[in-house]
Amino acid sequence: MQFSQPVLLKSDQRGVSLAELLLVIVAVVFLVLLLGSIPGSVNLIGRSRQQSVAREIIAREIENKRSVTYINLTPGETQINDSRLGFLPGGEGKTIISDCDPLESPAICPNGESIKQITVIVSWKTAGKDTAVKVQTLISEGGLN
Repeated sequence: MQFSQPVLLKSDQRGVSLAELLLVIVAVVFLVLLLGSIPGSVNLIGRSRQQSVAREIIAREIENKRSVTYINLTPGETQINDSRLGFLPGGEGKTIISDCDPLESPAICPNGESIKQITVIVSWKTAGKDTAVKVQTLISEGGLN
């Protein structure tokens, strides 16, 4: 009778341990979550860039109005002509100049001071929704004290 020798595994023939398997699963889940958040991050960066462009346009428009003499600031609405509006999908802008009304703004011009309110609005479409940035400022004949 012959007895067979027990088969011994060679040292380079090992199976995958449970710890290694769990480590691979955790790494794959992490990569899937990371890749899943990239589109949201890209959208957020795009919206942030659009808001930044809108604020730059508004700041420039306010500075343009401040450089005009007070008497030449006529009440009314004008469209903004800035080439950067092309960076905003469906971008448009307007400036509204109005005289200070003591009845509407008694805290600002209670005695009928020579103050004009400048409102600058830049609007555009983001993912089918209307988005806008609006800034208001005051300009007076002799400067604000």
